[in-house]
Amino acid sequence: MLRELYIKNMAVIDELRLHFGPGFQVLTGETGAGKSILVEAIGLILGDKAQQTLIRDGAKESIVEAVFDCPQSLKAQKLIQQNDLLGDDPEELIVKRHITKTGKNKIFINHRRAPLSLLNDLAVHLIDFTGQHEQIRLLQGQNDIHALTPFLENPQLLTDYQEQYHKTAELQQKLSTLEKLVQEKHDRLEWIEFQLKDFKELTIESIEEEQQLRQVREGIKSKRLIESFADRCEQVLSGSDQSCSAGLQSLIREYDKTEALQKVYPNLGESLKNVNLQIEDLAFEIAKQNSSTFVDCDLSPDQIESQLHLVEKLKRKFGPELHDVFSKHQELLEEKQLIQNSDEQIDILKKSFNKEFQVLKKQAVQLSQAREAITENLVKSVKKELSYLLMPHVEFQIDVKSAKGESWSDYGVLGIDEVTFLLSPNPGLSLRPLAKVASGGETSRIFLALKQVLATKREGGTLIFDEIDTGISGAAVELVGHKLKSLSEHFQVFSVTHHAPLAALGHQHYKVQKTVESGKTFTKVVELKNQDRIEELARLMGGVEITQKNREFAAEMLSKAQA
Repeated sequence: MLRELYIKNMAVIDELRLHFGPGFQVLTGETGAGKSILVEAIGLILGDKAQQTLIRDGAKESIVEAVFDCPQSLKAQKLIQQNDLLGDDPEELIVKRHITKTGKNKIFINHRRAPLSLLNDLAVHLIDFTGQHEQIRLLQGQNDIHALTPFLENPQLLTDYQEQYHKTAELQQKLSTLEKLVQEKHDRLEWIEFQLKDFKELTIESIEEEQQLRQVREGIKSKRLIESFADRCEQVLSGSDQSCSAGLQSLIREYDKTEALQKVYPNLGESLKNVNLQIEDLAFEIAKQNSSTFVDCDLSPDQIESQLHLVEKLKRKFGPELHDVFSKHQELLEEKQLIQNSDEQIDILKKSFNKEFQVLKKQAVQLSQAREAITENLVKSVKKELSYLLMPHVEFQIDVKSAKGESWSDYGVLGIDEVTFLLSPNPGLSLRPLAKVASGGETSRIFLALKQVLATKREGGTLIFDEIDTGISGAAVELVGHKLKSLSEHFQVFSVTHHAPLAALGHQHYKVQKTVESGKTFTKVVELKNQDRIEELARLMGGVEITQKNREFAAEMLSKAQA
């Protein structure tokens, strides 16, 4: 049951919090007062697409929040438990949506973020919404096959069929893709071979190898400079007659054979020898470093440059990074192998598809038989409801036509059946599709009859009818109201209406009204009691001016309806 609805900054609604009880709730109001905004707000709770145009002028976001009483036995609570979204109260469910101008919309279920897909799955167990769009789809035949589903004696038949359908469809898609690929095999192989051509000359197999080659290339670039420097060092230090070492050795020899020098410089000889040894060590270290600076590589400088140039080319083509290049290479090799082995793969896929298709065929036949089995009783139930709604002479039938089912194109997610609601509104007229013979008022009553019968297959929850009484008048309106009221014995029922006889039957009556304050438009919703409710019923019945007779008749109507 929908217990509370909160709306903020949505179109003409500034801020609104409504509390609802069980039973039959009716909403009335002038055209343009904002009833449609309430309907759209509830649509958002049901998972409808959020429109930024709903945000009130001057506001950054709109908020819609609904609080439901939700017993643990219901499917909705089981779905909440499966997704670990239980709230503090195990029998309370809170759904909240934020719609922002930036497009960053948010959904919360029991104060936790949730995806739209989950809200859509959950909503079908919370509220059954019937509006003008649903009636249009009924006229177009779009809901006919869906209407039968809740009446299936074994609903698992459809579930099993749909699982098998998706499994088979996936195989069919793979088979179709592969067969198309085979048709283009020659051109595709040529293209792949052209793409692989660049890879054939690539010897680098890892990012580490690429980095190593870059280091080698940098070493090669500086090698000549280092070698030249080392050569010059050798010449200066020890590599020629004019080197430091040669000069020092000459000085040492002269010192060793000259006694006069030894007396004047008693320690010089030792110092000269030490300096000479240091120079020789320095020359040795420079030569040693020169020979060990460079990384060994089997590739020549030209080959290294060629590989790195190829790497940059492939990065531009398949990158941006080297690992993207390797991934693309592997992808091309796998596709090449797939195409080359395509005939074998097609045979394997065909066998798998045919095996699953045979299972699907049997399930589709069982599903068709199950639909045929329920049509007779369903037709009787709908005709009984139509008779109550002043359509006793209407002939109503459900035509289930099944395709042969030999071709894959015969199959859809709901089976191989085409379901059509047939109607003859008057005696003597042949049965024809509902869309071609029903008037607006007839459609409303047929839709309500279907909903009434459908309700017997639905667990508790909330039913909302948006102007289900469109196109009817007089006694038919009152009968529709009584039918809605009878539904409220098992469901919480909302009805948006412009008819006083229907509005009078509600257990609670809410009026949607629009006001203008300081140049701004506001929509408010008030629960009507006693005289206020009589005034609203009189307005619904009366013209421009509400007379005392209107009020008296409205009071009598309300007293009778609530008796």
